[in-house]
Order: sequence, then structure tokens, then C-alpha cells
Amino acid sequence: MNYTPEDLRIFEIFTEVPDSELQWLIDHCEYKEYEEGTKIFAPEDAADFMYLIMEGEALFYMMQNGERRDYGTAGAGVITGLLPYSRMKVARGNGVALRPIKTLVLHRSQMRQLTVDCRETTAAYTEWLPGAYMRDLKGFLLTGRDLVLQEEFRKEWPLERDPFTLETPVPGVFAAGDVRSGAMNRV
Repeated sequence: MNYTPEDLRIFEIFTEVPDSELQWLIDHCEYKEYEEGTKIFAPEDAADFMYLIMEGEALFYMMQNGERRDYGTAGAGVITGLLPYSRMKVARGNGVALRPIKTLVLHRSQMRQLTVDCRETTAAYTEWLPGAYMRDLKGFLLTGRDLVLQEEFRKEWPLERDPFTLETPVPGVFAAGDVRSGAMNRV
């Protein structure tokens, strides 16, 4: 598939990113397709990829006490997986194609060069959360039911449903680990 920088403008965070940086991303990504029902990742798989979903939809879930617990979906215009500066090493849940997916995939080995060659793109990945009400007093991100407790939340949330467990105020974008309020830090 031959994508152009204009095609990447479906990602809201890329609206102000220069075409040259988006072209770098296209040139360094691999194009992948996942048929409906296909596994994208499973628990303990190496978290080595950033996925830019161009078409289709993915479901993310975990198995807890023998039961499946869905924690979100992501469709066209959503970036998921490993992001620049992430310390994520392995997947903790499952990702499966709900509908056939077309995606651009960037491998971990390209992340350092991305941060060097594409400063505005890298900034876009790390500055996507608007509004101070989405953080606790220590600066950590609020997710899931903690968001619902915020007075300003309903003014900004575009969906009728409440956010999923690890979902941020941006539907389909999830936070886990060190950036999330209430996260357990282990030494």
C-alpha cells in the first residue's frame, strides 16, 4: 500500500506535523494487514511495535479469573502499542482484529531515529492530552472510573458510555504503568 503524508492526517495528532516527517514515518514503517479474528498480540508478546491503524478496528482485552474483560477498541486514526520513550517491554493483554485492519507498523529499532529525525512528530506523540483536569495533583493521568469523578469530564467526553478501565479522556487511547494515577510502581 502506498500512503502519503496526507493519508496520515487522519491521525489528529499529525495535523500540524510537517510532510517531511510524516514521509519519514511512512518510509520506515512496514505495512501490515490483519483479517477479522486475527491475533495482533497476546500477553507476554514482546511489545516491539507501534501501530498506526489506517482502516479497520481492533479489540483489546485481558483474561481475569477465567473471564474475558474487554478494555477497549481502536479504529482508523488511532495509534496504539509502543510509543516513543515508552519503557513497555511486553504486552499485558490481547489484541485481535474485530474488522479487517490495515496498519502501518514501526519497530522499536526505529524509535531512537524517529526521535532524532522527527522532533515534531515525536512531540505530537507525547503532547496529545489536553486539559489539566485529566491529571491528579501529582501530574499522573486519570483513567477509567477516576475520570468520571472529575467535574469537567462530561463536558469533554464525546461518547455515551463511560470510559473503559485504562482509557484516557481520548476515546480509544489507554494509559498504563508509570504515567497512570494509582499505578503500582515496583522496584
